[in-house]
Parts: sequence; structure tokens; C-alpha cells
Amino acid sequence: MRTFSPILALFLAATALAAPVKNPLRFEHLPLGNVVRIISARYRVPVTITAHATSPITGDFSGLSLHDGLDEVAAQAGLEVVALGKTDAAGFLLRLPKVVPPPPGPVESAAARRAALLKQRADLQRSEADLKANAAP
Repeated sequence: MRTFSPILALFLAATALAAPVKNPLRFEHLPLGNVVRIISARYRVPVTITAHATSPITGDFSGLSLHDGLDEVAAQAGLEVVALGKTDAAGFLLRLPKVVPPPPGPVESAAARRAALLKQRADLQRSEADLKANAAP
């Protein structure tokens, strides 16, 4: 009985050359905290969440890189991704985006002008009162 055949050798060679198959990363309404824990374990990087840990995440992240996957997860939860170092091994932080106030519009600039004019008026009234008090009879 032959224990080694050419067909078996071909099968073993094809299996060895095939790319390793990773488990899929598909989520269906899974809380953000669980999704981040899975991604962190898959890519062996620490990921910290500061808010929205219970936000539901849905999607197939199998074909995405670590950065693309974290960007997509953060976008679904309304967060931003911050790298904690120059390398991925330093980890990532998912936090609320910093809010930049809008530039002053016509209402804000009008209110600022009005406040400046009222201050100027009060100064002028004080000066007038001082002049009247120091005026000769």
C-alpha cells in the first residue's frame, strides 16, 4: 500500500501555499465596546473608548485595514480616531470630536458692536458728569 501519492502531494502543496484564512469581521447591531474589543484582539493593538460604548455597530469589516476599520466604527458611533503614537502598537483612542465654534455671524458681530457702543456711551456720560461737577458756578 502506498502512503504517499502525487495527488496528496499536490493537495498538500496547494494548501500550504494558500493564504491563511482569517475569520470574518461582520457585526450586526453589536455594541461599540464589543466591536472594539474584537478589533483590538484581532490586530493586537490597544484601543480605548471615551464615549458611546453602547452605540450599535453594523457592517462587514473583513476586507478593511486596521485604520479603515477604526475610522468606519468611529464614524458610526459619532467619534473620532486619535493615534496615541507613531506606530500602531502605541494604540488608538476613540473620543468625541472637538467642537470648533462657528465664526461670528451677523447677529454675534452686531451684539459685540452694540456692547462696545454701550460701554463707550457709559464712559462719555461719566466724563460729562465729572465735567459738570467740576464746573465753576
